[in-house]
Amino acid sequence: MTKPVVSPIYASKVSLALQSARACALREKDGFLKDSLLTDIADVQVRVGDWEGAYREAMSREDVRKDGFLKTDILAKIAEAQVSLGDCAGALSTIRDALGLSDFVLSLFLPLCRIATEQGSIADKITLNAALDLAERTSAEQLAKEKAAGHAQSSGDVVWLTYLAEAQAAGERREKANETLQSALDLMASGHYDHIGRESVLDHGYTDIVIVQSRIGDIPGALKTLEKMSDRARIENGMPRIAAALADIGDLSGALAFVAQIDEAEPKTRALLAIAGSQARQGDRVGSQKTFARIEPFTDGRERSEYIEGQFYCALAKVQCDRDSAPRALTKILQDVDKAQLDRFVTTAVYEAVGEAYAAVGLVAEALQIFERIPSEKDMDGREKFVKDSLARMITKAHTVAGKVGAAEAWIRMLPSPSEQCYAWLGIVDGLVSLS
Repeated sequence: MTKPVVSPIYASKVSLALQSARACALREKDGFLKDSLLTDIADVQVRVGDWEGAYREAMSREDVRKDGFLKTDILAKIAEAQVSLGDCAGALSTIRDALGLSDFVLSLFLPLCRIATEQGSIADKITLNAALDLAERTSAEQLAKEKAAGHAQSSGDVVWLTYLAEAQAAGERREKANETLQSALDLMASGHYDHIGRESVLDHGYTDIVIVQSRIGDIPGALKTLEKMSDRARIENGMPRIAAALADIGDLSGALAFVAQIDEAEPKTRALLAIAGSQARQGDRVGSQKTFARIEPFTDGRERSEYIEGQFYCALAKVQCDRDSAPRALTKILQDVDKAQLDRFVTTAVYEAVGEAYAAVGLVAEALQIFERIPSEKDMDGREKFVKDSLARMITKAHTVAGKVGAAEAWIRMLPSPSEQCYAWLGIVDGLVSLS
């Protein structure tokens, strides 16, 4: 059972904020976006320790009860939150309840595998083995269904197999993991992965396998798989992924040595960005910034990839965690991006990252200025997509941590869209959790 993580002092405020977030979500007219908002609310509710409340709220809705897909998706979110909190037994129970509700079980397969891959150290052996047994059985059943349906393209099969192999390796079933990866490789070589034999499609499948081989420490296997990819994909995607995987498993020197073998500027930048991101996630902010310093500047006249340049500035913003030095660094990022005249969408992504960095160090006024610079946009399907949701959440979290919940609530009422308001209310919950 997930234990409460919020101080009783803030419990009523958390409850009111969640109720307000739910009310905003229910006002959303886009059905797909509304479902996404409600699943995120369920996720937060579990993270604050109210598993029963999240389950009850989700299952009380008529549209959820009638929609097996939506019910499965919400339960998968609940399970992911339980795993993140260390409640692996509870997550396994939630997944068992959800299996069979719809044909779409991939969302459940991910938290099931995570019990072994990311949280194996806190799962008892009985739970861990039960999760792996269920993952193996679910994977076999899913692959059998796809085969029986006669699907011409089996890209999903490799996804299932790579997730399972990583979980098996983490759960000390290394021999089975090797067999699972070999099944994935056999599928790639069979001609059934893509009957047309498109190089880009095959490269994608091999990349999935390379990533898992690297993560479980099978670098020789990863290098062997790398040779099956096209020259372009091997250099631009495969090699950077191996370097990132080495960093993820703690082999920084090996990761940097591998990067040294990459001659082309763009893939080398991709690899260094991935390594720096891994260091930041592991709490090594100083090391992360040192890795950033290895990236060649974008002002040397070499051919530019706007996407990579944008990724660089986004990642650089995210590691600015010192309140004294962050303003100078973030101002420089904004100046460089504006000067570079990058694609509008790339620029927007950088603005968001900078705004969130300001909020993360408590510079709310600066974050609000960035928020106003970001326009609302339309995605390719024509649906309205508010790119500021995440930043709105960070701003209200920063307000709350600073003891200014009233200011956060007043600002929420000024926001134009239900989704922005919903995520802003969740930001208040995030802040109250931090204060706890």
